Amino acid sequence: NLRELTNVAQGICRMLPEAYQEPLKGARLWVHEVERVFLDRMINEFDINRFTELRQQVTRKFFEDMRQEAVEERPIILTGFLNFTPDDSPIYEAVASYEVLKKALDDQLRAHNESNAVMELVLFQQAMEHVTRIARIIGLPRGNAMLVGVGGSGKQSLCRLASFICQYEIFQISVTSSYGVTEFKENLLAMYVKTGLKTIPVTFMMTDTQIVQERFLVYINDFLSCGFIPDLMTPEDKDNMCN
Repeated sequence: NLRELTNVAQGICRMLPEAYQEPLKGARLWVHEVERVFLDRMINEFDINRFTELRQQVTRKFFEDMRQEAVEERPIILTGFLNFTPDDSPIYEAVASYEVLKKALDDQLRAHNESNAVMELVLFQQAMEHVTRIARIIGLPRGNAMLVGVGGSGKQSLCRLASFICQYEIFQISVTSSYGVTEFKENLLAMYVKTGLKTIPVTFMMTDTQIVQERFLVYINDFLSCGFIPDLMTPEDKDNMCN
């Protein structure tokens, strides 16, 4: 739908003129954004191969004046935390190799462990790719993702590392035996105060085991679709925020 096309365009608009002097870089950026928005959602080999075939056909059609081997050369991984402009604006560009990416992520992990609970992560190739995917998503306005995998596979750890890279705080709820809708709304309000009133960038991380009541999904849907939760605040809460 149009939302996915908008996400592709949003990623392409992250290019900076000084970093994209060559048309080849723009073509590889387009390939990356299309694969991140569409390919990452595929769940079986048939869909992955079919999408790749269609994407390569479109690439050859619209970038026919470029050497296709150069456009398709792997890895195609773009990040915004490796290089910066003189005014500290991130440069969203491709990494030269997995070795360069691993060194940067190892440095970020080391910095994280110095100021937070230590995470003993082994950053193999797929883990590095997942970190860059998460960082790309949450680095965009209202970015959100559902991480799917078996328990204990490192989803939360990779999300924490990506949030640290983006300089976001982690916000999580603490579920108890008496935790219900009222407590969930209070936690959401506290997060809204932190992000909206105190302008602190936050990653709201929630696992499937924390959805102890189906009504939570109603609030999560409102939160993700438009950010407005109708009955989250009382009139007194609104007055206190405005004043």
